[in-house]
Amino acid sequence: WVAAATDAVASGGYLVEIGSAAEQQVVYNAIKEYVSASYTTVKDGGGIAYVWIGATDREQEGTWLWNGSNLVGSGTHFWSGTGSGQAVGDNYYNWGGKAAGSTNEPDNFTDATVSPNGQDAAAIGLANWPAGATGNGQLGRAGEWNDIAETNLLYYVIEFDTIKE
Repeated sequence: WVAAATDAVASGGYLVEIGSAAEQQVVYNAIKEYVSASYTTVKDGGGIAYVWIGATDREQEGTWLWNGSNLVGSGTHFWSGTGSGQAVGDNYYNWGGKAAGSTNEPDNFTDATVSPNGQDAAAIGLANWPAGATGNGQLGRAGEWNDIAETNLLYYVIEFDTIKE
């Protein structure tokens, strides 16, 4: 995630910040058009593929910001806590489980083999997770966000404030 965020800044933008359901749909539709749902899988994300977005709580656990204070972007604090947390103000969120009515993410899942330092960056899932789960066994659906270890090597979406001519 840090490498993706750094590259986004070097490219004149920042990792995408999603502020509404309409923007979420546009971003997700673009991802689906260009990225295969099976390009890579993430062990600490239920065994499915993801694409990085600009959400992170790497500065303070449970304080979710858009791109954080050390990177270009708004630095907006949009979510506090885990899946049982809450949006800050009227800020948009799309954490896993939201579509099913019970937000399960972010959960800061820690596993010594795949995410020993927890999960401090968010990505959009390209399939329902965990892989193969159905019904109540699903923690998230394709298009929803999941916190995963920032060391995962993933594609990412860059947002630009202006269009270069």
